[in-house]
Amino acid sequence: AAQLDHPLSQNNYALMCLDGTGGNKDLLEAKLYLKKSADLGNSHAQYWYGVMCFQGLGDDINLTEARKSFKKSADQDDPLSQCKYAAMCFQGLGDKQDIEEALIYFKKAADQGNLLSKFVYFSISNNSQKMHSPFDNMYVNACFSDLENSVEEPS
Repeated sequence: AAQLDHPLSQNNYALMCLDGTGGNKDLLEAKLYLKKSADLGNSHAQYWYGVMCFQGLGDDINLTEARKSFKKSADQDDPLSQCKYAAMCFQGLGDKQDIEEALIYFKKAADQGNLLSKFVYFSISNNSQKMHSPFDNMYVNACFSDLENSVEEPS
């Protein structure tokens, strides 16, 4: 089914390749099938493809591609993608810095109950002088903390 352009099957097969379920880890194969599924609109695949691009799994780090992929998933109301896309906008990762866009997506994720986004949105939006403190970057960096050990390269 994965070879027949079925997005859910492609996503599931890719995640099996990603963690080695049923065989050896194959990050190149995982990335290939996540991209196929993401291109067909699967928000879960868009998120995981963004993670792989962000971390450089199966290829070099590609922050531009990660940001685009997180945006696609974020626009389908995925709160984790909204948080990561917003953080990339805030920090200017993968494209120019865009604080207003970051606020929009932190708010969307916060409205869906993402606690980290609530905290970041409150911190950034309540700064009336628009002079962001070093703590803002620390809070925004926390949006990526779950990616640090989410997938390990095979040894």
